[in-house]
Amino acid sequence: MAARPLIKKVPWRRRFGDLSAVAVLTIVMFGIGGASLAIGQNVFIHNGFYKGNNYMQLDVEDKAKYCMGLLDGILLSPLFGASKSKLSWLESRVDGIANYQLVAIIDKFMQAHPERWHENMHTLAYSALANAYKK
Repeated sequence: MAARPLIKKVPWRRRFGDLSAVAVLTIVMFGIGGASLAIGQNVFIHNGFYKGNNYMQLDVEDKAKYCMGLLDGILLSPLFGASKSKLSWLESRVDGIANYQLVAIIDKFMQAHPERWHENMHTLAYSALANAYKK
């Protein structure tokens, strides 16, 4: 009789593939920084770990994982005090969005603005969403 594994796969692995829990949490934290911009407050936005150049080197699957984590983080920001009403412009537009559609929106912005690839990716992604949905 074969031994059963002691550790079961955690459900988030189905969604995020090979990304570790730390990587997923980091991506979510990027989203929280981006959400601070969405609420229009004068707050310090921490420099993210990713720059646009790093994002542009990812394959499409890793871009999809990054974008899902970013968007999840933004949508989770009311838990940290962001005004849900000030996020409604985004929530209403991304409800049901496919991860690759989100990648296409952000990639379109990145391709149009190579002069900004040295900037923090979380703010570039926010700019891409704001531009796409004309916030």
